Amino acid sequence: MGSSATTPVGRKVYVIRRMIDGRNYKVSTRATTLRAAMEQLKRFETDPEHYNPAGSFHEAPIHLDAPLAAEFLAYSRDVDKNSPTWVKKQQGYLAWWADQLKGRDLRKVTLLDDILPALEGAKARGHRLAVFKRVYSWLRKVKHVLSVAEDPTFGRLTVPQARPEQWKRDKVIPGSTTS
Repeated sequence: MGSSATTPVGRKVYVIRRMIDGRNYKVSTRATTLRAAMEQLKRFETDPEHYNPAGSFHEAPIHLDAPLAAEFLAYSRDVDKNSPTWVKKQQGYLAWWADQLKGRDLRKVTLLDDILPALEGAKARGHRLAVFKRVYSWLRKVKHVLSVAEDPTFGRLTVPQARPEQWKRDKVIPGSTTS
């Protein structure tokens, strides 16, 4: 088992903290007795990826695969009215994200374990982030298959803003004087 935590009402609840296949898990069992917590631990160990203390499995997993990417790109082109150049770039970034996530369920992706390590040292970080955030927003607002709680980008990631060119170069005309 991991440890116990105290709920706002003051009851102790058992928490599972484990590393399995290089992935950190920290989940509440919602159990208040050791016996119930041990039963939850057995359930967790059979399928940590889909563990749900309530007992039922969540909806079908959502993967960033070719059909989902194609659907998003069609929406980006036809509804968002993005340029063909930007849609093509989005397609490349989606393929990169699909490779980074290696078939993980988008409901289970986390900021610390999946998103930030993938972005470490990546070029065009801002564009990669913008596309990833837009996919999650689209899944929430258009397809209605994710909740805010399942979106690791919601309110937690900001896209770096581009620096205007005038901040980089002086605009002084040589040889002129001001009076």
